[in-house]
Amino acid sequence: MYQHTSLPVIGSLLIALALLQGVIALGLLIIARIGPLQRQAYSFRLLQAPLIGLCTLAFTLYPVALVGYTTRALLQGVGVGVILLGFVYFIVIFVRKGVQREWPQSFRRVWASNSTVDSTLIVLLLGGYFFLSLGPVTNADSLDYHVGVALRIVAEGGMPVVPSWFHSRLAGSGEVVNAIALAVGAEQFTGLIQFSAIASLFASLALFDTKNRASSGRIFNAIVGLSVPVLVFLISSAKPQLLPIAMTTLATRLVIDAKEHRHRRVEYLALMAVVLVLASGAAQMKYSFLLGGGIVGILCLVVASRHKHLVPVGILALVIATVAFVPGAVWKSYHFGGSIVSAMIEPFSGDLPGYDAFEAFLRSYRDSPVAFPLSLVMPSSFGTITTVLGPVVLCLLFVRVQRDFEHYALLTAVAVFLVVSVVLGQRTSRFFLEPFYWLLLLPIQTRRPKLMKTMRLGLYGQAAATALLAWYGAALVFPGSLSRVQRDRVLEQTAVGYPVMRWVDTVLPQDAVLLSGHRSIALAPRPAESTDWTRFVGFDTAGFRFYADLVNQRGITHVLVINPDVASDQLLAFVGDAIATPFVGYRATRNPFNRGDEYRAVIYEFVPFSEP
Repeated sequence: MYQHTSLPVIGSLLIALALLQGVIALGLLIIARIGPLQRQAYSFRLLQAPLIGLCTLAFTLYPVALVGYTTRALLQGVGVGVILLGFVYFIVIFVRKGVQREWPQSFRRVWASNSTVDSTLIVLLLGGYFFLSLGPVTNADSLDYHVGVALRIVAEGGMPVVPSWFHSRLAGSGEVVNAIALAVGAEQFTGLIQFSAIASLFASLALFDTKNRASSGRIFNAIVGLSVPVLVFLISSAKPQLLPIAMTTLATRLVIDAKEHRHRRVEYLALMAVVLVLASGAAQMKYSFLLGGGIVGILCLVVASRHKHLVPVGILALVIATVAFVPGAVWKSYHFGGSIVSAMIEPFSGDLPGYDAFEAFLRSYRDSPVAFPLSLVMPSSFGTITTVLGPVVLCLLFVRVQRDFEHYALLTAVAVFLVVSVVLGQRTSRFFLEPFYWLLLLPIQTRRPKLMKTMRLGLYGQAAATALLAWYGAALVFPGSLSRVQRDRVLEQTAVGYPVMRWVDTVLPQDAVLLSGHRSIALAPRPAESTDWTRFVGFDTAGFRFYADLVNQRGITHVLVINPDVASDQLLAFVGDAIATPFVGYRATRNPFNRGDEYRAVIYEFVPFSEP
């Protein structure tokens, strides 16, 4: 079962914080070698450092995972090495060079030029997100494949190849970083990754040294970016979603201000290399970020052409894209079929049964019954309040575009993203966060003081409400990182599938292998196989027989079925006799207004399927 191994819970928290310190040190060491970044204020460098460090780890280790060499020993070695780097860096560099005086002065200058209300809201929002990120993972997707795939990487030494586990094919380099954390027992680090992304977004919006906006304007945009309720949902998950959003936002920030360095060729190329690695790294983490990463990469080339550096930047782009995408495409083509080119540009290469239906399901998924685009602003109920951007998105109507090529290029990039996403992608708030943050890189202004005052008051209201949501969530889940008893209590109340998997642990023999009808594979107390495929192939089809043969070969001994009365024929085809009294539970969530209906779980003996 997904847990802290033999470590005390508080020990896991301390290791997670030490791992974050090491990632910050790695990022600062890299930033120190990029002149335009090193000249930024220390506050900016410090908040961007974890993003740079995490991107480096993901970009480096993902190809290693594809070839099956990310063994538990290697992942533990990387984790321990990063932790030691953090201690050495902050003992030797931090103390000897007097950085302990530089960083408080840098942050003090930020707060000195802003109102007390602005500063208070930022502290409340960032503080709430930080403590919320330290709680145990309870999100359904996370407990399925974001953590489930990471656990398989630790156990098997590489990216899992399980065609019947459809959601596992959505995994990318983000799950490799999750695997490092789990290998060293740092469960909370998956949440700290999300917090690092929010800190990076704040730095990109508020702390970048640019002449385009006054400090108060940058802080206004930063509060807009921090006050969207969907962040409350994403911050405490293991989803690699906020991280690539922060990566493309930082890359965009660097591109639109690159003209200041165009006359210093080496610095310019170094900066553009960072941009291209960030964009490629974001696309590498999950297929849904191929669009954003690709658009930022093209934006980089367009701006480089304007600055008369197209050829060297184009060569950099070709090399970095080859390193980022070719290994993954070869791996997908080899294991799942299809050409290398199709594996690069399609979400699911090959012609395995059921994946067309799965792709259609993903594209049509909606968080809310409210019609798009109102669903970005208005929740359908209190139960879906953390799925929206909220009314502050209307502030983007007052973005001021300078007569500047880079700004026009950015607007074009945002327009292309929106058109493609609306036509082909999911119409949910979290899939529009990238253009939302890109536009916030531009100033929000109006010549009507009363309108600006009204916008500011509305922003303060939403920011306060979002901070309240974040602190409520933190109060609910953070105690789960302090003791084993509290962890069990928090997971029992808020984690999807935790109660039923605890019951499964009491029923199954120790040598059992489970075919799980519940998505929370990461919580399974025994080796478990997903039943994803049963939702996307018909019962009496060649696709069903294909996956039935795979299931028959997995050594499964028992089947967990949720609500047998309405379960699919595909799953019931494998059940024999029930082995225990049914378990009755409900779908647990952090949101008290979003509790699910009651369900009944039954464990059966596994019977291999054979055609009549």
